[in-house]
Amino acid sequence: MKIIKEAVDALYSMKEYATRNGFWDFRGVKADLSYEDFWDLKGYIEKRYPKEWNPKRTAFVFDSQVNVGLSRIYRSMTEHLGTDLEIFSDAAKAESWLSRL
Repeated sequence: MKIIKEAVDALYSMKEYATRNGFWDFRGVKADLSYEDFWDLKGYIEKRYPKEWNPKRTAFVFDSQVNVGLSRIYRSMTEHLGTDLEIFSDAAKAESWLSRL
């Protein structure tokens, strides 16, 4: 969980990311997160989410169906932040979705 929080902090410090589409490639990543970890992460993100941000779209790509399912939980927990987040298991589909506005 520590590395995830560090990544969130690094991302939120990048002003150039504030209005860009995001492509997060999690293929090959092994995560051992509990449901409680997701709630912890949600609170962490809510406290730090830059209010002035206006990201367009973010795509998460996974090669594990378990991680796809867990990410959908995360997406539902953070919908109120106004992000347009989609979860994919195919990188080409994610890139295609990001290119359509």
